[in-house]
Amino acid sequence: MIFLVQRGARFTSGAFLGLLSNRALRARLSGIGQFSPNKVHNYGITGIIARSCGVFIDKRLGWGGGSYGGYGYLSFRSFCGRRGDNYDRFILRAKEVLECLRLVSQGVSRYGEGAFHSPRSKFISMEALISHFHESMGAGWGGRGLSYGAVEGPKGEVGVLLVCSGATQPHRVQVRSPVAHNLHLVASGAMGVTFADFVATFCSLDVVLGEIDR
Repeated sequence: MIFLVQRGARFTSGAFLGLLSNRALRARLSGIGQFSPNKVHNYGITGIIARSCGVFIDKRLGWGGGSYGGYGYLSFRSFCGRRGDNYDRFILRAKEVLECLRLVSQGVSRYGEGAFHSPRSKFISMEALISHFHESMGAGWGGRGLSYGAVEGPKGEVGVLLVCSGATQPHRVQVRSPVAHNLHLVASGAMGVTFADFVATFCSLDVVLGEIDR
């Protein structure tokens, strides 16, 4: 499996270099759909769109918050752009694909070393499994206050906010959708551009209507 991943990485690298040398593609994307770091901050934009504008934020590396999961065991890079246009977003996404192949290869190779431990390994008895089930269903809750957790999704930061009132169930749950924030850039990205350029900008913003129409 590692061999297949490495072969795929080499093939993808060649295709990526070929796209970089395409003058027509670069001319159609460069300088189109540019956004400033201030606008990214004002609208709460995260993910590749924010990093393409030079805003360093990545939950996997702890930029803008603590890291999570098994990313601390892996070696990988997160990329940032400078211009914040469609070309920068294209370059960053292509680099992320190559970096994901490296992450998969590392995960497969380190899996046998015991670097990642499943929390279910502690369930050595039926009583422990039943106790975990009750905790997962809310039997262990009882505090008051706010709790927020987030992960780095393909389109940006995906977060969940819980408001607890002391009962066994949260009083309020709110999910942070990165697409809802990205949608704010559509209006400014459509001003003064041709329809063809607007289509490229709209697609580069990762707008999924099914995620915001809930």
